[in-house]
Amino acid sequence: DERSKLVGYRMFFANVGVLFTFAAGFLYFFTPTAEFANGQLNADAYPGFALLLAVLMGATIFWSGWGTRAAIPFLPVAPATPHLGLGRVLWRVLLDIGAAMRSVSFRWLFFGVLVVFVMVGVNGGLDLYVFTYFWELDRAAILLVICAYPVGVLVGSLFCPAFFRRFGKKAGLIFGGLSWAFWQSLPIVARLLDWLPANGEPLLIALLVGMKVIQGASTVQANVAFGSMVADIIDEHEYTTGKRQEGIFFAASSFSAKATTGIGNVIAGVALDLISWPRGAHIRTAADVPPETLVNLGLVYGPVVAAFGFVSIWCYTHYRLPRERHAEILEELGRRRTRPIQAPSGAPASGA
Repeated sequence: DERSKLVGYRMFFANVGVLFTFAAGFLYFFTPTAEFANGQLNADAYPGFALLLAVLMGATIFWSGWGTRAAIPFLPVAPATPHLGLGRVLWRVLLDIGAAMRSVSFRWLFFGVLVVFVMVGVNGGLDLYVFTYFWELDRAAILLVICAYPVGVLVGSLFCPAFFRRFGKKAGLIFGGLSWAFWQSLPIVARLLDWLPANGEPLLIALLVGMKVIQGASTVQANVAFGSMVADIIDEHEYTTGKRQEGIFFAASSFSAKATTGIGNVIAGVALDLISWPRGAHIRTAADVPPETLVNLGLVYGPVVAAFGFVSIWCYTHYRLPRERHAEILEELGRRRTRPIQAPSGAPASGA
């Protein structure tokens, strides 16, 4: 499936960027200093890090836009519309979003991804605390564990098209969601049950790296499936409404991802308050944190966050656009695009 391959490529290169980000952060900006043995705790390192990423993101966006100009002549041409004022434009956008939400499949995918990115936000907000205090990893070990996930994504993205051909996109979405929840919880639960080597043991780091690679390789099936399924829903929307509106669907998806990731970061901060996380510059190692607080941190980061994954999976089960129906829609859309445009009954013929 060409569409799944394209989304897979997108995920592949996105995670190349993630790997570069981690490498630049841990190998250059967050190096230890005399004042901060853990460079991640040095607030002065972050402005330069943020500036580098901003410049690289801007350059990448420009390169992507400039490099795809050759595809413009082959894009569908939108019908001409009269010039509208700002108020009318905003009103039409709201109407278009409402029309998109009338699609049962998109509505459930949208709500499912809302939950997912809340989890992603909480996960990202607590990563530093979990790696530094719960697992007691040094800078090099943190870099290995963090980079293991995108490495797994790079590997797993290569197998997405074959997985979808065999099991379908909906199965890939559900499988990826279940895998993320399972591998998010497993290391935390195993540590609390004392099934893992002690903190600081090389075997522990190897196990954490291995589990992150597997988590990334299996979860990417959901990432790629989601993007491909939204594109399929756009075909269905065109079939039922006659309008081709990729921008509305992908903008709604992107907005939900970005907005709820921020909400997830806020929830992570609230969770730290609820477990009475200690504050102050003196909190530098696990020895400075009460043991019960560390246990609660692990529970929030692992089982509690992962439990919300089942809510998103329940949403995904309501997706109602199977492969066979989508093939029929594509066939009909192809006929419409090649069919001559006929004047409505009673209308004068062109040139009359």
